[in-house]
Amino acid sequence: MLYILENGRQAYIGESSHVKTRMIQHSSIEEKRIFDKVHFIYSKMFNQSVTFDYESKLIQYIAADELFEVTNKNKGIADKQYYQK
Repeated sequence: MLYILENGRQAYIGESSHVKTRMIQHSSIEEKRIFDKVHFIYSKMFNQSVTFDYESKLIQYIAADELFEVTNKNKGIADKQYYQK
């Protein structure tokens, strides 16, 4: 599953196969407590390669749009080795 944490000014884009655990982890990190909304993107057709690729693209697109300051440290860098492709 992909998710976007945001507060109207800043955004963090992530992916996880254990979203509930990941949200608990984020809530324990002080720099992530600034976010008050979360958006989920999910499909049964996603595999790990798809979520990594979409995460990377979302980071790049949201940063390019400049409506949000993207707080991800990896800036959308992705490995293009796709599972079963």
